[in-house]
Amino acid sequence: MTDYYVIGDVHGKAGMLEDLLKTWDGQTQLLFLGDLIDRGEDSRRVLEMVKDLVDNQGAICLSGNHEYMFLTWLDDPEESYDHYRRNGGDTTINSILGRPLDAPVDGVEDAKRVATEAADLVEFIRQMPFVVETDKYIFVHAGIDLTLDDWRETTDYKKVWLRKPFHEAENHTGKIIAKKLLIKAYLPALSTTSSCHTPSLTILYSMKIKKQTRKLAAGCSKHSFEVADKADVV
Repeated sequence: MTDYYVIGDVHGKAGMLEDLLKTWDGQTQLLFLGDLIDRGEDSRRVLEMVKDLVDNQGAICLSGNHEYMFLTWLDDPEESYDHYRRNGGDTTINSILGRPLDAPVDGVEDAKRVATEAADLVEFIRQMPFVVETDKYIFVHAGIDLTLDDWRETTDYKKVWLRKPFHEAENHTGKIIAKKLLIKAYLPALSTTSSCHTPSLTILYSMKIKKQTRKLAAGCSKHSFEVADKADVV
């Protein structure tokens, strides 16, 4: 069975990402839960690092709501720039274009420049999946619609934006749903003897300042999940 090393919400913090990757063994399946960009000071470097990991080391990177907003702005800058700006978009635009982070941004003209000057990174963001399903897990940025008969019909928009309805709904998927800072377990699926052979799952949330580690036990000592919310390895 596959072990997973999962990182969520890097938000342009390239130095923090480098520190987190020092704790990765290079063999465990590396998976990013989206929100690589915005707010932090070096979104371009984060995109380049993760793209290289995906292209050359088999990592997987999902889309988050910030990648969703980035593409919405890029595809319709006149209509969407203000919303993207209010969610930290200017730092990403300036980072990608190699300018000081406080440089003035022209939402329309800079969209053209980003599309031309960073075409490889834009394409990388466009091809990010919104969900990854395995035999044991469902990985997603924000959530899935658990009110549907088939959760796979959840819209891409909800996969990156859904919050309270997902948190309050019962998980009937028969799998463990892993999103940033939350593991939503389907407990009956964890109660059999075979569940003791479940692969390990470590989730790292990179924007936190202090390391906080907790164990979520489910059924047996081998079936536990380490959730580390941290920015630094301490």
